[in-house]
This record gives sequence, structure tokens and C-alpha cells, in this order.
Amino acid sequence: ARSLSAAAVDLDHVVVCYDRIAAGSCKLLEAGAGEVAVASPEVFIDTTAVEVSVAPLRRPHLDGGLIATAGVCYRKDASGFGNCNLLSADTGAGSLTRGDATVVSQTNTAGPSAARLGAGALVMCYEDVGASGGGKCT
Repeated sequence: ARSLSAAAVDLDHVVVCYDRIAAGSCKLLEAGAGEVAVASPEVFIDTTAVEVSVAPLRRPHLDGGLIATAGVCYRKDASGFGNCNLLSADTGAGSLTRGDATVVSQTNTAGPSAARLGAGALVMCYEDVGASGGGKCT
């Protein structure tokens, strides 16, 4: 994995996302009895996703509900655009699913970083290489 990012979505589960030769993927991991195990099959995010960053959004043990969610943001290697997807983790069933991509930046983007602003709110900060070269958050 060239970039790796992890986010705790409840007390015993972590979503880990990574890119391997321009293909972004995520898995749900479960901790228990001093060991960490893969709880879900690999979920492909995008065939050209690089520089991935994941952040927790809704954590059932803190925010209520049954399904944990996280946001994964990345740069599309083909276009340079910054995109984000919603990930839904059913920790009881050990499944992870991906929602549709949302384009966050339509210029050449570098170093995207995702952060939780509250239950269900995500921000992506990045270097806007295609325009000003400065940092932006959306």
C-alpha cells in the first residue's frame, strides 16, 4: 500500500483504506481478544484512487443508530480531481459498502485529508495544484 488511512467507527471496529498501484480499497477490521481480524471483504473505491484518507462520520456507540459510517476521500490519478465516498459499515454482520462518489475538487488536487466535523459531516482539505497551489478545505 502506498497510502494508508484508518478510522475507528466503534469500540471494536476500524475502517482502513489504502491505495495499491492506483486502485483504492477499504476493509473493515475487528479487534477482539488481543487480535485484529478482517471483518469484511475488500471494497474497491475507484480504480484510479490514490492518496486516500478516511474519517469516521457516524459512530453508533456515540451517535446512536445501528450502522457506522465513514467518509473516504482521495485523488483520482487519471483526472487529478478530489473525490469522496460514503462507506457504511454493518459491524454486526461484518460488511462494508461504498456509496457513489462525490466530486469535491475539479482541479488538480494533491494530498487530500478527510476529517469529521460532526455526525454525518465531512470536510476534505487539499492542495489545489490546478489553480492557486494553495490549501483549500471543502
